[in-house]
Formats: sequence, structure tokens, C-alpha cells
Amino acid sequence: MIWKFAPLALVGFVAACGGNPLSFDGPPVEPPAVEPPEIDEPAPITGVQVPAVIAHNLRSATYSPNATTAASNIRIDLVSHDGTPVAAAYDRAVDYDVPGYEAFTIQESNSNRVFVAMFKRADSAEGGVVGDGGQFGKYLAGATYRQLQPFTLPTPASLGRASLLATYTGGYVGLLNTGPDVVHPGNPFDPSLPLQVSGEFMMNADFNAENMQIEGGVRDRVVKNLASGLNVRTLDPVFFSITQITPEGAFSGNVTYAPDPKTSLGHYSGVIGGQGTSIAGGTNFTPDPINNPDLHEHGAFVGNVCPTPTPGSASPCPTWYR
Repeated sequence: MIWKFAPLALVGFVAACGGNPLSFDGPPVEPPAVEPPEIDEPAPITGVQVPAVIAHNLRSATYSPNATTAASNIRIDLVSHDGTPVAAAYDRAVDYDVPGYEAFTIQESNSNRVFVAMFKRADSAEGGVVGDGGQFGKYLAGATYRQLQPFTLPTPASLGRASLLATYTGGYVGLLNTGPDVVHPGNPFDPSLPLQVSGEFMMNADFNAENMQIEGGVRDRVVKNLASGLNVRTLDPVFFSITQITPEGAFSGNVTYAPDPKTSLGHYSGVIGGQGTSIAGGTNFTPDPINNPDLHEHGAFVGNVCPTPTPGSASPCPTWYR
């Protein structure tokens, strides 16, 4: 499965300043200061193309879940510096997995950037995120997603419900633009391994033909140091503001700060696959605007629709939904 994007402009960066509240083994590494994208309006969408603000530095990705070799599992083309050939084969990194997502990594030499990729496939949609923790004052990252089946207007039967209001749940994964140094060239040349964010997303969609809107959020957001395997802090929940679903099943909206939903943090977008059976999307936002405005997060959410619970039936959805 190959996803292609138009050429992307690199986001501007300046030297980081100020403290970093994140902590992990070794001295803290300040994330590069980021010139944030405009967040007053949702990112424009065309068909089911991933908006440039979500794709960011990611040109294409080819993902085959549970394949037997690294080369057939995933190939990723970033704007630069992740590997050779241009569409580089990342290595499987089981220790970095979060439930439902397969993890991959690449570092061509101890002096090069360290990238981590997280991808997941649902019934009719799939997606993922890739990024590094920064080197030379910049980081490279982006998210992507695609429909495995074209979107058609759902029916109550296709949603497993008695109505056209649907709930999607699943795991969320993000990568931060900072992390522990991978020591080799020596300060200040050392690349950084990105910190990983995991959480639980929920989205509610209204598929009544005259409405066609979606909203949601991510909670239980935990930051993990992949080098040590330890959780180092939590982050506040975020909301996905209500937005329209296009006839192609695509949507795009703002990420807002749960403690103050009037505060926009960045962007989210995604697609619904099949007859409403699955959802996949990506994020690009500033998760801690008060304590660390230079911290930046790129993430992915992939999951299936939750049918109406019936007594004694197995459900892919969380126990709280049942």
C-alpha cells in the first residue's frame, strides 16, 4: 500500500530556549523551537489526500502488517536523512510496540538521525506516524493514513447499531520532537531518540445525511522513554473539534486543549473506510502550550466502529463501551 503526497515545505526552526519539563535518563534535551502552523482554521482537504500540515516531512509510506521481513513490512520516504534508498526499509522494533501498532526504527550510522515509525491496520483503513527526536536543532516527522475500501454512506446495519450515530475507539500513538541522546558523535552533534506518546482515542460520528459531522479526543496520554522503557510523565487530554465529513469520507479539524477547549493546539485529519467500518487519521500539534510551547507532537489514530453491545457477544471495543 503506497501513499504519495505533494512536495512539502520544511517547517522553519530556530534555536531552542527555555527549560524542558520532560525528564528521562541522562541530561534533558530541549526540543527545537517550532514555528507553528496556522491553527485558526482546519487544514484544507482534497478528496482523501493527507493535508500537508499532517504529512509534514513524510512523502510516502508502504506498509504490510505482520510481514516476515523488514523490507516487506515497511518502506518510508521522508524529505531526507532517514536512510538509503530514498524509500528506506525500517527494521522491526518489537520493544517499541504499543497495543495494535507495529513499531519500526532506522539509524544508518551512530552519527545519523534515529527514526521511529508506528503503523496499524484496521478493517477498512490504516495509518501511522514517523519521526526522530531531533539533531542539529531540527526534527523530521509526519503522519499518514489511507482507506483500504472507499467510503460509502453507512447504514445502521453496517455500523452494527440501531441508528446512524457511530463511535470509534482504539489506541493512539504519538512521537515528540525530543528525547534521550543516542551518544556517539558527542555533544552537540548527538541525535535524539523521540519520546513516544500512547493513549486512547474516541470519536463520535453522525452519519445522518443532512449532518455528516465528527468529533472526539485522546485521553490517558502517557510519555515513554524508548531508550529505558520507562514512562516519564503524563500529558493532558486533547479534543478533536467538531468538523464535517466529506462525501469521500475525509475530515479535518483543530486539536484543542482539554483543560481549556478554547485553546487551539494544532491540527488533526483522517478518513473513514468502507461503509463506516473503520477510521484512521493523523495529528500535528503542540501538546503542552503552557509549560513547553516548543514541544511538538505528531501522532496517529486507527480503529474500528463499536457496534451496539449485545449480551454474551464478543466485542473489539473497550469494556467501558460495553
